[in-house]
Amino acid sequence: MLLVTNIHTIGSSFCGCVGRLDHWRRAMRYVGYPACSVSNCREMAILGAPVEKYGSDDRTWYIVPLCTTHASGEVLPIRDEAPLASAVVQRSCGR
Repeated sequence: MLLVTNIHTIGSSFCGCVGRLDHWRRAMRYVGYPACSVSNCREMAILGAPVEKYGSDDRTWYIVPLCTTHASGEVLPIRDEAPLASAVVQRSCGR
């Protein structure tokens, strides 16, 4: 299980996508609405949250889908099978 730190930024998307969840969908080529990425949560994700890997030297920002309950979390346990989309446009959506 991977731990991530929710960055809690406010504002619009950093690319040409409609929002961060749309960015995640495009990067992952996912159609529909994903489940929340937090371990043992199967609620529908309502947003894409920018996160960093907790306790890591990797300071890359990633996007993960989160539900209403977990959107305000600080350090979150992410399911092993939940993919992280790079927040770097050139490595993800290309927009």
